[in-house]
Amino acid sequence: MPSLYALVPRQPALQAQHPQLKVEFRRWRHDDRFERDDVDCWINPKLSAHSHWPEGVVAQYLLGRELVPVCRPARAARLVRPQDILQHPLLHHSAHPGDWALWLKAQGMQAGQLSLGSGFDLAAALIEAVVADMGIAVVQLCLIERELAAGQLVVPFSGWVSSGRGFYLCRRVDREGSSELHAFAQWATAESRRWRRQALAALD
Repeated sequence: MPSLYALVPRQPALQAQHPQLKVEFRRWRHDDRFERDDVDCWINPKLSAHSHWPEGVVAQYLLGRELVPVCRPARAARLVRPQDILQHPLLHHSAHPGDWALWLKAQGMQAGQLSLGSGFDLAAALIEAVVADMGIAVVQLCLIERELAAGQLVVPFSGWVSSGRGFYLCRRVDREGSSELHAFAQWATAESRRWRRQALAALD
């Protein structure tokens, strides 16, 4: 699951703090129901800013609301003002075509004449297209940590805009008493807060 990209590399810290914990990651499927007895918790995307969680599920925000434009360094060198982005192909996630409008509005621009470029139904494919210099995309900051660190991609303008969505750590209300689950939830939320502080500070 995309939100685990920021958490999996930090697993050694979890094991050092809580050596008794045994964490098993499982493949996510669109039609899966996680409220079953063999699942302690799961990380789910909030599909829209107005989505609600099912009854009996408690959810804690981790990360993923933060949207930023991203492109290759050479392309970023040709961007002086946010308006310059409109002269480039605007790649987008086909499930969230409104992300570009959100970012443009935050920059004080109108999205009425917005012309989107190629769409991708997987975030990983969208990011690969940007790495291949097919254009510029607005993506969740938490998904491009490795590409930014490697210098493959850059965020051409400071700041970010909230999608209102993001990834949440979910669990059943009737499983709240588990000390192991409580320890994992505390670690996951603390690591996510630490990641957000560092990542957002780098955008200023």
